Amino acid sequence: MSTATDAPAAPPIDALVGEIIATLALAANAYLEPQDGTPDLEAAGLACDIAGLAFERISPRLSPEERSGLAALLTQIRLSIVKKRG
Repeated sequence: MSTATDAPAAPPIDALVGEIIATLALAANAYLEPQDGTPDLEAAGLACDIAGLAFERISPRLSPEERSGLAALLTQIRLSIVKKRG
């Protein structure tokens, strides 16, 4: 029988959401620059929008360095989407 002390510790929510934001940003970039085929701007925009919403919710819990890094990453992806849309 399992007890509560046997359960693995939950990761800190700020670290977990930060990783999700970074993963979505990388996915958005992959949709913009596919190895074969045309860019999927809708998928890139959706990934970026969801990452942006998560960032807004978690940003107060992040360190200034984490907040700045993720904000810069999201800004770069948004600019890339705008450029691709023309």
